[in-house]
Amino acid sequence: MTVRELLDAFARLQKTIVPILEELGRNLSALDLEELKRDLETLPQTGPEFKERVGGFLIERGWFIYYKLSFGEAMAIARLIRDGRYDDVDDFVLKISHGVSENTLDLLVECFPNREPILRQAFEAHNNRQYAVSIPTMLAQWDGIFLDLCGTNFFRRNSEYNRVCTKLKNRYGLNTEKALKFTLEMYLEPFFEAEFLKESNKVWKQRLNSSSYRPLNRNVILHGNDTQYPTEANSYRVIQMLAFLALIYSEIEQLRED
Repeated sequence: MTVRELLDAFARLQKTIVPILEELGRNLSALDLEELKRDLETLPQTGPEFKERVGGFLIERGWFIYYKLSFGEAMAIARLIRDGRYDDVDDFVLKISHGVSENTLDLLVECFPNREPILRQAFEAHNNRQYAVSIPTMLAQWDGIFLDLCGTNFFRRNSEYNRVCTKLKNRYGLNTEKALKFTLEMYLEPFFEAEFLKESNKVWKQRLNSSSYRPLNRNVILHGNDTQYPTEANSYRVIQMLAFLALIYSEIEQLRED
């Protein structure tokens, strides 16, 4: 390469690099270093920590959406949790839910065709903002689908995660499938971490005016004790619960075909 060719190549590189450096400089100048320092000191720093703090919090609020979050969304939620802005967490997740729940009905009908008429009416009620109809209907369907899928009632006294996993694997002849273990950890275990699913009416009343209040409570809704449950957020919460069962079923069928 001649000196002229070398200089021309450098000039072309400079035209490419300079705008990138200028943009980087603008971004760095706008960066709030104090806020960054605060994030590093107070937010989760590893995947397991994020799952425990963000995923665990969302489950307790009735949101089964953690594995659908981008890193940026998880960070934004972590900041809201840190600052005690729990209602803002619900608003943030509700906006995300509009997109990730779009195909849930099709997936449910594909997996559980015998329930199609009921599921379609429940989703129609949801789309028409008739949440007093959609929520209890979908909660009842969740109970039934869990029983059909796992061969046991979620609300049995001795129902616990490892026991149900063993029963489910034996039921479908998939004891040695590592892929199923990962799926169950993602989509089944959260139900056993969600205390609100088995929370009694007495505990629910104690939480009503406290910071530990849980917006969704299956028992008090289906027994007619909660008259404030018909909200868009709660309807999306139950849709996400149904989606988790459909994803477990889909993975099992895929493994059986392979």
